[in-house]
This record gives sequence, C-alpha cells and structure tokens, in this order.
Amino acid sequence: MVNPDIEPVIQSAMQGNREAFTEIVHRYQSFAFRLAYGILNDRMEAEDAVQEAFTKAFFSIKKLKSAYAFHSWLSRIVTNNCLDRLKKRRSTVQSEDIENMAHSQSLVQEEQLQSMNRLSLQEALAQLSPEKRVVIVLKEVHGFDYQEIADLLSIPLGTVKSRLHTGRLQLRQFLLQQADEEGK
Repeated sequence: MVNPDIEPVIQSAMQGNREAFTEIVHRYQSFAFRLAYGILNDRMEAEDAVQEAFTKAFFSIKKLKSAYAFHSWLSRIVTNNCLDRLKKRRSTVQSEDIENMAHSQSLVQEEQLQSMNRLSLQEALAQLSPEKRVVIVLKEVHGFDYQEIADLLSIPLGTVKSRLHTGRLQLRQFLLQQADEEGK
C-alpha cells in the first residue's frame, strides 16, 4: 500500500533522517487526520491524536521492519491512540455529566431536526458505538480489508465482520429514520 516514491523516504526515516520523517508527516497527515476524525468525531481531539501519533511514530520508526508496512503501522498507531482517547473520555464522564449531556443532546437534536433536512453520514456515524464506528471508518472510508482491520485492532476476524454488519444496519436504520421524518 506504500507509494513507490515514498518508500525511499520511509527507509531514510527508519535510519534516523529527520527531514525524511518531516516529508512523511506532510504526506500522511491528511490520511491520519481523516482516520482520527472518523473515529473521534471531534476536530480538536483528532488533531491532538494525530500529533501524538506522529510523535510516537517518530520515536519508534527505527523498529519498523519494512517500509512496505508503514501505512498499516501508522494506521495502527493512530487507531490505538484514538481508542485510548475514547476510553479516557468515557471514564472521565460522571453520572451527572451523562444526565446533562443527554438533556443537551436532546435539545441539540431537536434544533438540528428543525434546521436540517437530512442527517449527514458523519452524524449517523457519531451515533454508533466507538467499536462499530472504528470498524466502519477503517473499512468504508479507508478501504482496509477485514484481516487488516482485525490485525490493526487486535480482535478476531469474526468480530470485525460482526461489528461491520451491525454497524451498517444501525447506520441504515438511522438514515431511514431520518428520511421518514423528512417525509412527514
């Protein structure tokens, strides 16, 4: 999956060339951001996650076995970093916050329904559990195959297929429900 013109740059970065790593960041920054944003659904947090992921990549790129593995390796770093952030986000939310968020979300959703004609795919994705959202983003947005997703997330292949299937069904349900509401 590595573009042939970037392979020597990756190999140079693996040997400690800082300028080569800077070139890698320029080439992969938008990919990493799209991946992080798809998982986190928060621009600021995605930017922070990508910055942290590139920092981790910089300090561990010498351990990379092959330039050909770079894309998957970076994807794994970004994905794991985002999942860690989601876990932290979940653990810091207290029960009062949950009640306040639920009330705020219902008000926001009512305003959105009044001001918008359709639910965007990004909003539908945000309604999925993080586990399902990650699998859908990796598969549908970034084109990873089932086995690559299983390897990236360190989960069984069957779990990937199950999460993808149920996630797609839930997305479809959200979008159909929105379409029905628009038709009324």
